Amino acid sequence: ENKGKSGLSGSYFSVDAPASPFFTGKKSIESYGAFGEWYPLHSLTLMVKGGGTSGPVGLASVFGGGGLTFYDGPDLSVHAEVNFTSFTSGDDWTDYNASVEYLPFNSVPVSFSLGYDHALVAGVGYTSSFFAGLKYHFGEGRVLADYDRTGPVQYTGNATPGSNLKF
Repeated sequence: ENKGKSGLSGSYFSVDAPASPFFTGKKSIESYGAFGEWYPLHSLTLMVKGGGTSGPVGLASVFGGGGLTFYDGPDLSVHAEVNFTSFTSGDDWTDYNASVEYLPFNSVPVSFSLGYDHALVAGVGYTSSFFAGLKYHFGEGRVLADYDRTGPVQYTGNATPGSNLKF
């Protein structure tokens, strides 16, 4: 039986011309990371990730995070995670989120989720949001745990928040 997954991630983002205030000199951001999932029980997944980014002054960072998913039966899961990103600018981010996922029909690999996310930016403030999702599962199985463990990786080595900076 599959006991876990691990991997590496990387990305590259660039702009062609100077774009103030972030891209006045260096015009690219690179990210790198590692991640892993471990399945100590059929009803529990433990997750960890870490890595960093290199970019313009103030946007370079290191990040890490951890989380868990508890499967309360074949069709319901509860997920919680904490992620931390430390930027060289000193604007550290801490992100907490939790969600519930429900698979209404085991013969149709579509689930629904609801969740809450709270991000705290040191010295700046915080943001909170509620979210809803619809997921099509590509894995094999008839229960959420099997779909999650045989399909695409759920918890990648990307930074959260910070890797998906929008300019």
